[in-house]
Amino acid sequence: MLGYSMSYRTAIIWQMAAAILAAVIFPSGIFERRWAGVIAGAGFVLVSAAIAGVAWRGLLGRERRVDPAVGLGALGVLFGISLPMLGQRLLNWNEGFTELRIWGLEGPQFHRLATWGYLGWMLLVGAQWARESLRYRRTQGRGGEPKV
Repeated sequence: MLGYSMSYRTAIIWQMAAAILAAVIFPSGIFERRWAGVIAGAGFVLVSAAIAGVAWRGLLGRERRVDPAVGLGALGVLFGISLPMLGQRLLNWNEGFTELRIWGLEGPQFHRLATWGYLGWMLLVGAQWARESLRYRRTQGRGGEPKV
């Protein structure tokens, strides 16, 4: 578990929700592309910040211990991907996304790299969820009874 308030399953659901929001909001045409980018970016920031916060509390010993890789992945996504992309989007509001430069890369190049980074983090959380589920099944057995 990530902690008392968030399981790995919950974390991956929130990660998927942020990705789906981004995938749906752009082609929908409900919002102008810049606003769609801000809304999607805010979703990624909130999800990565929440998971990083839960992981941080776990590392401080206030909650159950978590896999540090999940917390580091959340921090990497938050400070390496989500905040820089959202920040550049807001600081250069009148520029097109293709004209933005994030960490020295053009906007579309960085976005491709960011997509793979986010997917890698989702796979890490999914792997931890599977590992945690297997560990639970081995120790609890079916129906919650200890294995003999």
